[in-house]
Amino acid sequence: MAFGGVVCSVQPPLRLFPALCARLVIGALAALSMVLAGLPARAAPHPLLTASAIATITRDGGVEVVVRCDSLAFALGELPQTIDDNGMLAVLAGPRTELERVYAESRERFASGFQLHADGAVVPLRELLSPTADQALAWQLANPKAVLPVKLEFTARATLPRGSTKLTLRFPQVLGDVVLTVQTPGEEPLAALVRAGDSSDEYVYNLSAPIMPGTVPPTIGAVGGSDVVSATAPPEPAAPARRPAPSIGSLKSALGFIFIGFEHIIPAGLDHILFVLGLFFLTPKLKPLLVQITCFTIAHSVTLALSARGVFTLPASIVEPAIAASIAFVAVENLCTQKVHAWRPIVVLCFGLLHGLGFASAFAEALGTSTAPLGPVLLFNVGVELGQLAVVALALLAVGWFQTKPWYRARLAIPASALIAGMGVYWFIERIFF
Repeated sequence: MAFGGVVCSVQPPLRLFPALCARLVIGALAALSMVLAGLPARAAPHPLLTASAIATITRDGGVEVVVRCDSLAFALGELPQTIDDNGMLAVLAGPRTELERVYAESRERFASGFQLHADGAVVPLRELLSPTADQALAWQLANPKAVLPVKLEFTARATLPRGSTKLTLRFPQVLGDVVLTVQTPGEEPLAALVRAGDSSDEYVYNLSAPIMPGTVPPTIGAVGGSDVVSATAPPEPAAPARRPAPSIGSLKSALGFIFIGFEHIIPAGLDHILFVLGLFFLTPKLKPLLVQITCFTIAHSVTLALSARGVFTLPASIVEPAIAASIAFVAVENLCTQKVHAWRPIVVLCFGLLHGLGFASAFAEALGTSTAPLGPVLLFNVGVELGQLAVVALALLAVGWFQTKPWYRARLAIPASALIAGMGVYWFIERIFF
């Protein structure tokens, strides 16, 4: 365009666009690192499924629901995923009267938000046992290295109306999602995910159903240490029967376990995300990336199944620092080479074994069993793998356009790998010493 003999160009500086995108990606990763570095020690990359419930129906029409949750977050009326740890620690360290007050409020909150329905009609509770300030302080003393979350139990008991056949449960919304296991007379236990604020599926029961061969009839035992003592509860047995592993009850339940597996990666699995990104930034070639992801997936699936079934486990004090070290290792290797050496898939395979152990025990705990059933485990793992594929897809969408550029490694792969390595080292130190 000419003005008075002067030619002016109004074309945008397109040659600066790739560099701008690279800086934006690096800036986003740096911001993520700063956010992660500011998280409290409780922000473990393998969070427990924070609320679980076991509902047991007995042949005499009794029903007991034991809800295990982050009792202090619930007492303060907030979701475990969003509450600030500093506020909870301040309450634990503050005046005893304040701690007693919030736990008294938690009892009222649970009583008003929890409901049992038999054939659509509300079933009144005949007894509610709730956590106390004494139990919270005892938990703190017993868990000096993991003060939070304060995992304690609510126990609700009721009597089902004669002739009723269908049970529905509803939990207080502030509990968040609840992994529910239901055991009815003559049937194998069923597992389901109850979304925050929703009602559960209908569970059909038959109090006169024959006992399944090889199973133990469900019984209700006393729960001590709460602020209400049952005058009619039977004495606690010397050797409680092992609870059978539950199975999936419905398509809705199956989709629920897939969802929590996906959610374990996005947005909750920060360590998984960074590990997968570490694999992604080694080389711009797709085939080596797929080889690494496949090795990681196979190993992850095998140890998840074995650990969940109780075949092989390792304590979290070993697994979690090792997972952090795996993140740092793959990222540091990215800084030293851009070739997929023969040992890389083997190393990824070994690290995949560790990642599978990382949350298997938490998954079994959420189901209320010493071992987790294969059905829920496989569905959970499907969700995990979908989450990992989503991470790769988002990474390709963000920077895949630039993988063939000569500046890709210097401007994107190396800075991103350095940030990932820094987070891996940070997590390793945190888990070893704090």
